[in-house]
Amino acid sequence: MSTEAQAAPQVRVTHRFEASPERVFHAWLSAELIEQWMFGNVPGEQVLRIALDARSGGKFSFLVRRGRDEIDHVGEYFQLVVPALLTFSWGIRGNPSSHVEVTLSPVAGGTELTLLHTLAVGAEAYSERTAKGWATMLAKLATVLKQTG
Repeated sequence: MSTEAQAAPQVRVTHRFEASPERVFHAWLSAELIEQWMFGNVPGEQVLRIALDARSGGKFSFLVRRGRDEIDHVGEYFQLVVPALLTFSWGIRGNPSSHVEVTLSPVAGGTELTLLHTLAVGAEAYSERTAKGWATMLAKLATVLKQTG
C-alpha cells in the first residue's frame, strides 16, 4: 500500500501582450474588461453578473448562463502585487476550488504573462481542456487590449 500523496496537476500557459504590465494586470480586475475577454468563448454563453472585490481577501463571482445552466465561477484573491503578480482561488460554486497564479513580466514591446493553474487533486482529466480554455481567453484578452488601446 502506497503512502505517497497524489500530486495536484498543474497547467502552465504563457502569452505575450503588446500592452504594459499595468494594463494587462488591470484587465484581470475590471468587471467590464473581464466580461469582454473571459466569457463569450463558449457558444450561447451569456454573462449574467460579474461582481468582484479586488483586494487581498476579496472575493469574486462571475455568473454565466450556458444553455439552461447557470454557472457561478467563484474565488478569493490572495495576492495582488501591481503589476507583477495575482493569485486567487478558482472554482464553480459548490465544487472544490483550484489555485491560479498569474505572473506578469515586462518584455520588449509589452508583457509576458505566465499563468500557473493548480487543479484539484484527481483532476488530471481536465488539464488539457483547462490549458486550451486559458489560451483561448488570453488570446481574446490580447485582442481586447489592442481594441481598447
